[in-house]
Amino acid sequence: MTRKPVIISCSTLSLSKEEISLIQDYQPWGLILFGRNIQSQPQVKELTDHFKSLVKDNNAPVLIDQEGGRVQRLAPPDWPQYPSMGDIAELYSQNSGEGLKLLTQTIQSISADLKACGINVNCAPVADLRLPNTDPVIGKRAFAADVETTTKLAGHAASVFLENSILPVLKHVPGYGRVNADPHFKLPFVKGELKTLEDADFKPFKALSHIKSMMVAHICYEALNPTVPATQSPEILQSLIRDDWHYDGLLMTDDIMMQALQGDVVQRSLASWRAGMDIILHCSGKIQETTQLLENTPIASEQTARRMREFQDQLTV
Repeated sequence: MTRKPVIISCSTLSLSKEEISLIQDYQPWGLILFGRNIQSQPQVKELTDHFKSLVKDNNAPVLIDQEGGRVQRLAPPDWPQYPSMGDIAELYSQNSGEGLKLLTQTIQSISADLKACGINVNCAPVADLRLPNTDPVIGKRAFAADVETTTKLAGHAASVFLENSILPVLKHVPGYGRVNADPHFKLPFVKGELKTLEDADFKPFKALSHIKSMMVAHICYEALNPTVPATQSPEILQSLIRDDWHYDGLLMTDDIMMQALQGDVVQRSLASWRAGMDIILHCSGKIQETTQLLENTPIASEQTARRMREFQDQLTV
């Protein structure tokens, strides 16, 4: 049976009785971890094993944001502090060989950390451009301002993750580069001309469309849909990403409870699914929201179910 097209989170270091019951009853596709879920390597491994046992799938997606720099959930002192992708790109600009070497070593080490914890999906790399006015929510999480460097290094990072049995999720489609607000708190609007976006911000994602999963940003691109964020916009999800880019991989939302969106968890999620989204990512860990979401989650469409299978199949190649 195809599991529900939802990735949930949990509230603490282990699954509560209520969370166990919901997982057993509704069979969400995946679990995402945050700092509140992490104490030690053995504890994280026990948590991820428990989730996989409840959905009866040893390859069930268990996700984390482990980018390096200021965004890494597995943090010191129990795990190394990794360099940001922006710092690696700056080294690459000075010495391309040394930059690629450091990127490879960093991704290999992150992958080993994740595998030891039973985590098989990393919400990375970031393929947004780092432009002069990009909101600090991105900063050095992004590689560089230019398309070529961003595409090369993000593509290399994704390849190394896959070589080490970690599935990458490219983010944040279709690009944060011209965003001057943080969607955790408000809906950003990008006013750039469509040709400008196509020639710059969109290019790394289109060039990396072989990667089988991308995370979509809660950002309104006025040239494509002046009122609706990308996560709820058929003009972006279908016309741009599916039709123009010919992307047939898995599309998931950024956290569905960011304040950029309006309505309750069900209203937000249904708007995304209706626009063409595959997977809803729910990160709050609040049991009431999780219950509402899972109770109202539709069965995955035939196309989404295929994309879910193809994404997971990379773990068995």
